[in-house]
Amino acid sequence: MMKRVLTRPQRSPLTGPGAALCVTIWVGSLACGGAPAQPAQPEQAAVDRSSVRDRDSHRATAPDIGEEDHGGLAVSGLRGRLDVYDIREGMRPHSRSLERCYTSRVGQRRYLGGDVEFQFAVERDGTVKSVQVLKSDLGAWPVEKCMLEVCRNMVFPRPKGGGVADFTVPLSFAARARVEVWNETRTKAEVSAMAAQLDTCADQTATRAPANVRITFYVGARGQVQSVGFAGRDDPIADAWADCAAQRVTTWTMSDPRGRVVKAGFTYNPT
Repeated sequence: MMKRVLTRPQRSPLTGPGAALCVTIWVGSLACGGAPAQPAQPEQAAVDRSSVRDRDSHRATAPDIGEEDHGGLAVSGLRGRLDVYDIREGMRPHSRSLERCYTSRVGQRRYLGGDVEFQFAVERDGTVKSVQVLKSDLGAWPVEKCMLEVCRNMVFPRPKGGGVADFTVPLSFAARARVEVWNETRTKAEVSAMAAQLDTCADQTATRAPANVRITFYVGARGQVQSVGFAGRDDPIADAWADCAAQRVTTWTMSDPRGRVVKAGFTYNPT
């Protein structure tokens, strides 16, 4: 019989809803590991309990799950339906791989941290039809891309109702170094002369230009962009487009933060 193992959240870079996902959902030998990380701030460690969202009625309700958190999972029954348990079963074998996507790529960039929310569509046979980064302020495309690749290979139980099931899964990663944050106005001023460079990525990669892409980046020594990541609420972002855009953004030079690291974000739309 599988023994239940609960680990301490501060021992993993996954925090917040991600910590609940890792600590509560992953059981047995799949408990979290990884490099030590500083404890998250209280608001970062809070677990969202309003799990079930019915996209037809637009009402959110909390399911009866006893003392266990559901890990911030949001389940919708637009065509098919997966219970929280079913989602756990599909994701459980991949917990360490998701964590390694972060721990193997963070390196000396201790400032990398933030929230990532994935949107899944699961076919009637349980395979993943599509998955995209719905929201992210992590600012690290290699990490986001790695996690997408892991998610695409997941297999879930067959959705109830015989149709495609849609749901979202949020994860959080705790940064181990503080950053300064530019507001939206300051960020737009910094990128205004360079954002149009991203317009060529659609033609270069033969992909459709995504709209309303949220771009998060970090600025370090001499104003150089150190890392960048993407999220597409309206349009799925093709990996090839993101690869191209990441190459572009990491060549940008902005105001020198003078010994600090700055985190900033803006919304990109093709011109």
